[in-house]
Amino acid sequence: MMLPGQVKDMILNFIIENYPKERVSSSTLHKELIPDVPFDQIRFLLQEIKNNSHSVADIIINERETYISSTGMTGAFLISGGFTEIESDESSKKNRIKEKETIDLEKSKIDLELSKRMLKEYPRTKWFARIGFFIGVALAILQIIKWLTQS
Repeated sequence: MMLPGQVKDMILNFIIENYPKERVSSSTLHKELIPDVPFDQIRFLLQEIKNNSHSVADIIINERETYISSTGMTGAFLISGGFTEIESDESSKKNRIKEKETIDLEKSKIDLELSKRMLKEYPRTKWFARIGFFIGVALAILQIIKWLTQS
């Protein structure tokens, strides 16, 4: 199964190779290039070409038919990777975003688990701090008494 970007690039290649100076109708594309793709889908793909990149091809849309012709930019666009490259970049960006969201979710889960542990250990830590404080005060008092008795 071909991706939409590959079909769009195939349409542009077909136009450059077979009809470099002419307008080609969507029905011609349907008959000669991609008969297994529904006619409405071909018109939709041509509409997407028009919406995504105005200088790549000239597209005229009528009620019954859609016409496409190449421009000076069509060949250069295809050499640089065409719609396949654009959709591949978008797909890899989406994958990176998904990975980042997954990592952020895992990080949040770990942070939550650590927070729960800290809250669970907090009462013990509080008592250790109190006991340590009292020991410190007692040692300070003993040192003061010792110092006073030596003086």
